[in-house]
Amino acid sequence: MGSYTPPADEYVRPGGRAELKPKTWVDNHYVRGASFHAENFAGLKAGDEIALELVPEPGNPYDRWAVALHLQGRRVGYVSAEDSGLWHDVVFAYNRTGSAVYADAFVHTYDEGKTGLTVLLPGFHDAEQLMLELGLFRECDAVIDALPEEARDRILESERFGLSAADVKLLRSKKNLAPSLNWHASRGSRLEDRYPTALYRRLIDRDQIERARIWEEEQAARQEAKKERERVEEEKRVLAAMKNCP
Repeated sequence: MGSYTPPADEYVRPGGRAELKPKTWVDNHYVRGASFHAENFAGLKAGDEIALELVPEPGNPYDRWAVALHLQGRRVGYVSAEDSGLWHDVVFAYNRTGSAVYADAFVHTYDEGKTGLTVLLPGFHDAEQLMLELGLFRECDAVIDALPEEARDRILESERFGLSAADVKLLRSKKNLAPSLNWHASRGSRLEDRYPTALYRRLIDRDQIERARIWEEEQAARQEAKKERERVEEEKRVLAAMKNCP
């Protein structure tokens, strides 16, 4: 990632404060690019515990889902590009509700004395729960439900294996239904980088829900068919018994 200097109005710290506290498991997340911002945490030593603020950078031309990490208002690094999409919309949603977002972190050393930072982020399932609680999945559902039925079925079935460029374009055509999400087009080559991670996760969830519904219906139909067979067999036994009566 290249160097990016955000405009002064891109992020204005809200007055409230939200703490990201892991509930299921902890992602001991190595702060990327910390060595390029060492002057902003000079004086800290290994073992020091700190709080880092998660700051979205939607205008970052290198990664529209970038999430910077700040210590007392000064950038000390980034959430990795692999995970920034997972947190960008969550942090954005908290910011809109009036809360800045913080996570616990600590200082460590590596490579014979170099100083680095590790931020303790909630695990994947905790992040999904936050997306649900913050209403992000509700907006995602609005996008999914607005699709033509044939396209919706196709997208839900193929999400795990990658969508076509045409289907990504179709999803993006409904972005007005999910204004809380970051719909900036990524410069990456992967098509799934061109729509919000919250939507990517919800598509997978909806596919699982639909598969579970179909399975339950099939199981119920099998049970009904079994009961009907048993009823017919019982009737045959009763009729046979009646015929054999003197």
